[in-house]
Amino acid sequence: KYLNSLGDIALFFAQLGEKADPSVVEGILGLFDELIASLNENEYVATKIDTERDQSHEKAVNEQKILLQTEATRAASLASKLANEESRRRQLLNDINEFDRAIRQKRNELKNRREQCQAELNAYFKRKNERVEELKIIDLVIDFLNERLDNVKEYVQGRKLNKNEDEAAAL
Repeated sequence: KYLNSLGDIALFFAQLGEKADPSVVEGILGLFDELIASLNENEYVATKIDTERDQSHEKAVNEQKILLQTEATRAASLASKLANEESRRRQLLNDINEFDRAIRQKRNELKNRREQCQAELNAYFKRKNERVEELKIIDLVIDFLNERLDNVKEYVQGRKLNKNEDEAAAL
């Protein structure tokens, strides 16, 4: 028969005490004392194992917390670096856009200046060509006047010669 509860054990001892030899009962009680001591030792060992397991678990949890904190710190540092890099990238992009805008503005200014210089150069050559034409006309007028002057000189010399000849003939 199996003993399932303390009540069954007490009933068993009550029945055994009436029928059994006192030395056998003492032997059985000694076995029960050993069993109780063994159970107490097993409970102590189990408690010790549970405590060690709990401590080991707590140590593992603490190590995991430290690792997680380290990873969180590293992640925060990387996030900060990433934010700084993103800020630097945006600033560089702004600088590039500003530089590009300045280049386009300078290019437009130079284009406008080139067009202005070209217009001034064209006006200069137009005035120069007009002056050349005026000079050609002046040269033609001078040539004409020189021819007329030469004609007048020849006429005057011809008259002087005639006058000198007339005077010489009169003498």
